[in-house]
Amino acid sequence: MSHGHRHNRNATPEQIYDHTLMFWRMHLAVEEPDLAQLRELHRALCSLEVLLCERQLDRCMQNLAQRLQDARSLGMQLSIPAWVTTQLEDLEQWSEEEGLRGEVQP
Repeated sequence: MSHGHRHNRNATPEQIYDHTLMFWRMHLAVEEPDLAQLRELHRALCSLEVLLCERQLDRCMQNLAQRLQDARSLGMQLSIPAWVTTQLEDLEQWSEEEGLRGEVQP
C-alpha cells in the first residue's frame, strides 16, 4: 500500500473536502473538461458538505455557488443538494423563534 493511501485514511473530512475541491478545479482547468467526472466530484463534494455545513456553512455555500456557476458556464446543469434546503429550513425556524422571543420581551 502506498503512503498516499494511508494518508487518506487519516484525513479529516475538511482535508478530504479540500482535496476533492482541488480535483474539481483541476478538471475545470483542462481544455475539455470531463463532464461525467465533474458530476461525480459534485456528488462527492455535496456528501462532504452534509458533514461540514453545520460548522462551515458560509464556506460550503460559497463553494456550491461557485460550482453551480462553473457548471453553467460549461452548459452543464447541477442539482442543488438537499443539505441546502435543510439549512434554509433551520435558518427560517431559528429566525421565527428569535422573532417571537423579540416580541415577548418588553
